[in-house]
Amino acid sequence: MLCFRCGEENGSRKEYCMNCGTVLKRFCATGGGSSTGLPQTTSALLSYLGWWITGLIFYFLERDRFVRFHALQSIYTFGGINLLLLLLSLLRRLLRLLLLRTGSALAGSLLSLLGLLMPLLFIGALLLWVVLIVKAGQGEMYKLPLAGDLAERQLG
Repeated sequence: MLCFRCGEENGSRKEYCMNCGTVLKRFCATGGGSSTGLPQTTSALLSYLGWWITGLIFYFLERDRFVRFHALQSIYTFGGINLLLLLLSLLRRLLRLLLLRTGSALAGSLLSLLGLLMPLLFIGALLLWVVLIVKAGQGEMYKLPLAGDLAERQLG
């Protein structure tokens, strides 16, 4: 099957382009291949909408491999980011407590550094969120380096 995006010739049984990862077999826009009755790309992009929470919902509701891949990638990516932000927030509280009790200059410096790092991490996560929503909506099997590999491995 010929990929409409990059022009790569793929085998007739391939679902995704071996070159760019684009979905080769699309379901019709009114639904059909999806357990929820939604189009494949809509289900995939909705799995990113509520970060890891909607990823969990679509992972358990859908049977479609493309949607489940994006749902798992959402769970791993945004679950990890959420956990990292939580840990940084706890560290920030601990440093604040340390600063109040000891007046340590190191604690103050680390607190300032965390004050800069956390908003940058959150802005980066929001930009990644938009990119993943757009890519899933376009029907691409867009794979992030770590989360995408884990999702692919779990789907087998």
